[in-house]
Amino acid sequence: MDNSTNYDILVAEKFQLNGRLTSPEYYVDGISQMFLGYPITKTLFHTIAYPGNGDRKEQRKASHLLTMPTIRAVEYANLILTAAKNSEPQLLEDISPRERKKLLGILNRFQLDEEASQQMTNLSSTIPEKNPKSGKLPKTEK
Repeated sequence: MDNSTNYDILVAEKFQLNGRLTSPEYYVDGISQMFLGYPITKTLFHTIAYPGNGDRKEQRKASHLLTMPTIRAVEYANLILTAAKNSEPQLLEDISPRERKKLLGILNRFQLDEEASQQMTNLSSTIPEKNPKSGKLPKTEK
């Protein structure tokens, strides 16, 4: 089978990733706790069950605990910041003034890592576009 038309498989220079479009997707509202140590980092994510108001505290529900090697967690953080820095004009256009100030504060302190930037470019260029009419990804070969 020719993997160039199977969008569920990513063939990169150093690895092949299977199931990238069919893996489960999880939504979280934020990070509740992080335990950074060596050799493992754990991140506890949450969803918001009830938003807070003047009389009531926001209610959060722990939803996922991500455990990964600390070195990979730091690389992940670098990739997120690199992607955000590369997408800065679009991000700033789309967010509220309060969030804009917060994002600018973070991104202005971040120095772009050219190697991570190239890695993000390579990975994002292989993501197939959704059909604008149906909103669906192209069919993949089995």
